[in-house]
Amino acid sequence: MHANLCYVMNQISQTLSIKLLKFECPAKMLQFPIDCLNDIIEYLEDDSNTLYSCLLVSRNWCKISVRIYWRYIRNLSTLIACLPNDSKEILYNNGISISTSKTPVFNYASFCKYLEVCKVIKDIEHFLRIQDISVQNLNDITTIVLQEIFKLLMCQISSLRELRYTLTNLTSITFTSYPGARECLKNLSTLSCCSNIQPEFFYHLSRICQTTIHTLSIILDELISNGLGDLISSLQNLRHLKVYQYKYGVDLTDINTLISKFPNSLVTFCIYRGMG
Repeated sequence: MHANLCYVMNQISQTLSIKLLKFECPAKMLQFPIDCLNDIIEYLEDDSNTLYSCLLVSRNWCKISVRIYWRYIRNLSTLIACLPNDSKEILYNNGISISTSKTPVFNYASFCKYLEVCKVIKDIEHFLRIQDISVQNLNDITTIVLQEIFKLLMCQISSLRELRYTLTNLTSITFTSYPGARECLKNLSTLSCCSNIQPEFFYHLSRICQTTIHTLSIILDELISNGLGDLISSLQNLRHLKVYQYKYGVDLTDINTLISKFPNSLVTFCIYRGMG
C-alpha cells in the first residue's frame, strides 16, 4: 500500500507541477481535507491510469476518484450490472447472460459526463461476441442492449457535458425522448453529430439546449436532416461551429441553408474537407 501511495503522490506532483510533502506513512495521507483532495484529483481527469490508482488508496480516495474516473464510461459489463431488473430481464430473454453475483458498489451511470455513442456500440458488439451471439443476430441484439443502456443513462445522468453521436445503422434510436432525457441534457455544452440524424433528435435538443450548447461539430453526409438548421438557429449561445466533409459527392450548397441559420453569437466557423 505504501508503495502505491508514493506512486500516486509522485504522479499527482508531476501533474500539478508542484512540490508536495513527503509522507512517512499511509495514515498521514488520509488526513488530507476532503475538499482539498477533491481539488487535487480533479487535475487528474485526463490521466486515467493515475485516477485508477487513486481508487485503490482508501475509501475516501475511492469515493472522490470514482466520480471523476467514471465521467467516461469505463467498463460496459459494470454498466450493464447497473441496469434495473426489467432491463436485465429483457437482455436475458434475448440470450444474454448477465452476472448477478455482485451488486455494483456505486451508481456508475450517474457519474457519466461524456458520452460517445459509437464507442458504446463497439463495446456492446465486443461484449456480445464473447457471449457467442451469432453474426446474423448481432445487429438486432446490439440494438436491444443499446436501447436499455440509453434508458439507464438518460434516467441516471444528472448533467451530461458532451455528446458525440455519429449515425450508424444501429443508431436510429431517438433516446432524447426517453424519460429523464431533459434533465440529463439540460447542461449539454458540446455536441458532435452527423448531419443525417433523424429530425426528432435535433428537435428535442432545440427545446432542451437552447442556451447551453456553445460548441457544435457536424459531420456532413449525403443527407442533411431537416432538423439540423432549426437546431443551429435555436442555439442562443453557440460560439464555435465546425463542419467536416469526409465523403466525396457531398453537396456543399446545402451549407448555404445552414449559414442562413447562424446565430449572432457565433465566433468561429470552420469547414474541414478530406478523407476521414
